[in-house]
Amino acid sequence: MNERTAIIVGAGIGGLAAAVGLRAAGWDVTVFEQAPEIRATGAGISLWSNGLRALDLLGAGESIRAHGTVQGNGGIRTSAGHWLSRSSGRRLRVENDLSVLVLHRAELHECLLAAVRPDLVRTGATVVDVAQGKSSATVSYRTDHENEGVLTAALVVGADGIRSRVRGSVLPEAGAPRYAGWTPTDGDDGLRIYRDADLFHGPLLQGLRGVVVREPARLVAQCRLTDTPLGGGGWAAGLHSPVLGDVVLQVASVLGVWHLGAGCLPLSVGSVELFAPIPDGSPFRVTAEDLRPTAGGVTVSATVTDPRGRVLQRWRDVGAVSTPDMSERFAEAVRRWNGATR
Repeated sequence: MNERTAIIVGAGIGGLAAAVGLRAAGWDVTVFEQAPEIRATGAGISLWSNGLRALDLLGAGESIRAHGTVQGNGGIRTSAGHWLSRSSGRRLRVENDLSVLVLHRAELHECLLAAVRPDLVRTGATVVDVAQGKSSATVSYRTDHENEGVLTAALVVGADGIRSRVRGSVLPEAGAPRYAGWTPTDGDDGLRIYRDADLFHGPLLQGLRGVVVREPARLVAQCRLTDTPLGGGGWAAGLHSPVLGDVVLQVASVLGVWHLGAGCLPLSVGSVELFAPIPDGSPFRVTAEDLRPTAGGVTVSATVTDPRGRVLQRWRDVGAVSTPDMSERFAEAVRRWNGATR
């Protein structure tokens, strides 16, 4: 067996890029793809400077640049029009010497396929097992015609996605992937709530880092805050930190602010169920919902979960109140704070 033979499982972008690189290094490459044919799929993709440099090293950068456009200003909004993230192409180029090339994923895929030679890709071949030896690995596969085959190589690369058959064969104890329930957002999006005076808290209490869902009666926020003991820790308990708990009240208050169009402060809590502590300095999520208008404000319930969706705490009937001058008081507090920190 040739010591420089490689089998790549999966003819997506990662698999084809690996094939191009290995061929450039003098390896004989075979690519298995379970789809019956290579077809254009997907939507847009953004390639940052480091990715473009890698494609240049693979010899595919020039052809890929010919299909793309350098990104200008842009961002992502929710269906309600609320910004999740925003970016400035000019600032990236001027301040960070970075650029982002935007093109259709199918065009990137076609350029890589041309660079690797289409005849090296075996379509309609589903890998069913990978057996690892001391100096080689053997791939068992099945074709669309129910024919079975095996192929041995010095190297096997698993590029077959999140339900990777290669990973399952080599690392069976790893288990299947689990959805964490998190949506990436611009971390600065949550901090804008403080700058815009929807809340007035200083930096040590600014735990709302991103807005995942914004609806008329529901807010899902990504949060993270380092705990700061108050009164020598005398107000804390095993499952409760007053500082981290305040972040829950902040999220509930913001939902009230957006509903009323006026400043809100938490005044009361009906009940709290504590199953586990809110993580200190690590991400967690707060979902504020069940919004009910009251005579002086709103009542909201909030649920705290970890990145896997496990419920840590439930805060029921959080009462937030508003007065006609509260928004201006918030704004004045933020102006004073900003003036003091300049």
